[in-house]
Formats: sequence, structure tokens, C-alpha cells
Amino acid sequence: MTTGEELRAVLVNYNSWRECTDAVRSLHRAAPHRADGSAMQMTIVVVDSASPLRDAIAERALEEALESSHGELRRRADNAGYAAAVAAGIADSEAEYLLVGNADIVFAEDAVDHMLAAMRSDPSIAAVMPLGFWDLPCQVRLPADHRPSPWDAASETLARICSRWTERHARRRARTALRLADGGPFVDVTMLSGHCLLLRRACLDGTVFDPRYPLYYEDADLSRRLLHRGHRLVQANAARVVHLHDRSASTEPVLKQQAAASGRARYMRTWHGGFGAALDAIARWCWRRAWVKVRAERQFDCATASTGPRDGWSLVLSRSSERILVLLGPDPWCTLPGIMFASGSEWTPPPELMAAVAGRHVFVRAFDATRPDLPLLGSGRIPPC
Repeated sequence: MTTGEELRAVLVNYNSWRECTDAVRSLHRAAPHRADGSAMQMTIVVVDSASPLRDAIAERALEEALESSHGELRRRADNAGYAAAVAAGIADSEAEYLLVGNADIVFAEDAVDHMLAAMRSDPSIAAVMPLGFWDLPCQVRLPADHRPSPWDAASETLARICSRWTERHARRRARTALRLADGGPFVDVTMLSGHCLLLRRACLDGTVFDPRYPLYYEDADLSRRLLHRGHRLVQANAARVVHLHDRSASTEPVLKQQAAASGRARYMRTWHGGFGAALDAIARWCWRRAWVKVRAERQFDCATASTGPRDGWSLVLSRSSERILVLLGPDPWCTLPGIMFASGSEWTPPPELMAAVAGRHVFVRAFDATRPDLPLLGSGRIPPC
């Protein structure tokens, strides 16, 4: 433990050495301050979960970045999951605040200070998450996290097989995104995203994440536990981070799928009982049917005007709007769509987005955010290269 430590930052690495180096450097630049403006004592700890992909140059760069930040690299002998790695990173700390996150995060220079400002505004706030972006220019917001439930799974199942319900389901996602965007500097949420969190140690029950969740749904479980004890969870909209999504998990696709399935099943059993878990299992069984995916994509295309080739692609809207909310993602039923805001009579994806999604279909829906009923202005599919 570092004497006088006020904030312990723990980044968990797995096969993302270069991204982790950038994360440490950006976190060092975003060094936190006390309420009076004086420097706050922060310790950065990187926990490597026995990464099998080694990169000597990148590892040395990470060690140098940690040395200049008075940080530490801890190498685990096994990959026991995200929760276990976070626990290893905070085990020797008594800091008042804990900042935990993935290795593929880039912090804006004032991100941590804005999260701390939210935490100091109300002692009942147990956790603060930043406003996350998918891209470095900060144009595409990360999906507005919604708490998983068997009822939401049932709604998504209907969205995959019924075109009318698909639009209704997408509009629900749009309303959630709009509520978070327009809720002011600190917005109450019911679901945290584990990619980056600031936590108040006094509100925890001795640990951060339940180690029984190896990779996914540990953040949903933490959200429920904190809310159950009467604490608040908020999103600090002025705190901005970029999450270079899936850099670690994509290196182990089989492990990723297994961990997601086991974590979801445990979460449903814990918080929704046997009936809820069974309902969710039925919904997930439906999702795996090939005809469900084909039907959903056909319904989407039937409701969408031809959009032409990828080069110069744009979505022509039914009318002009001063504020357009755009949902975009890899599926037509809006599981976890990215979010953009625009204006005008058509929407053109930025070049950075087009380059990043090369080779993949992207499904787009645009809503009129100037009206409370969020009418659909247009939908389309960006074709792959």
C-alpha cells in the first residue's frame, strides 16, 4: 500500500499491451485533483491476467509508462477473470476511491476530475461511470447500458421476428440514449458498465466484482447490489473516455462466448429466480435459430429504401430535423447500438466509422429527437466493402 494513497486505479490487461500503455499514459495526463484544486495522490496498478500473446517491445513501453507514473505491473499466473484481476489490484489499498477499467481505455485529460466531482456532490453516490465513446474523435457514443432482464430478452426476441416490435424495441433504446444525453451533468442510472468505473470504497461490501462472474455480467451484478443497499449510480456526462471495444476479448472468441453465457445464466438465476432464468434461456435459444436472424434482416430490408453502394453512402431522411438521434449497430434489432447526434435532411457516416466497420454490415436507424414521440425518419444498411 502506498502511504497517503487517495485513489487506486486498476487497469486489467489481457493481450492488449499497446492499448494498455496508451491507457496508462492518458490516465497519467488525467491525474486527479482534490476539491481545492491540489494534486491528489493516485497509484496506477496494471494487472495482467496471464496474457498468452506476448510483445516484448510493448511490455517494456508499458513498464516505462508505469515507472514514470509511479505505478506497478502485476502479473498473474492464471487468467481467473476480470473480477479476480480487479481484486488483486486493490488488495493492498485503503484508498477512499477506486478507479477500475479495461486496458483499452483512453481518458480525456479532465475525465477523472469530472467523475470525482460527481462523487463529491452526494455521499450516497457509490459509483460513477464516464460518458463513453467508441472512436477517438468522440463522435460515436457507446451503447446506453440497460439492465439485463428476462423481460428485456423477451422484448428482443419479439423484435427479431416482428417488424412492428422491432421499431418499438429500437425506440426504447433511443429513449434511454436521449435520457442520458439530456439528463444534465450527473444522470442517475440503473446499470453500470464495467469498462470504466469510479467507486467509493465505503459503499462496497469488501469487494468490487463477484469473482463467480469470470468476464461478463459482473457489472450488472454490482449495479444490483449497490442499488439494493440504497446507493446511487450516476453517469458523469462531462467525463469522457474512449473504449477501444473488444480488443482483449476478441483474441479469445470461444472463451468470450462461454464466459458471456455462464455469466448471464448466473445473473438471471441470482436476480430473477428460476422462472426468469428459464424465460431468458428460451429467448436465447430463439436467438440462435438461423431463421430468426434471416427473418429480421429481411424485414429490415423490406422497410428500407435502397441506399446504394458503400462509397458515398448516406441515409436520406423523410424530412429535415434540427436534432437527429442515430442508432447504429451490427444487427437490425438494436441489441447494443452505438449512438450519434446529427441534423439536416440526411445522415452521412463519418470516414473514421466507415473505415472501422469495413467488411461488416451496419444497420442504421434515425429518429427525430426534437419530438417526444421520437418518430422514425429513416433506416438503412451500410453495406460491407
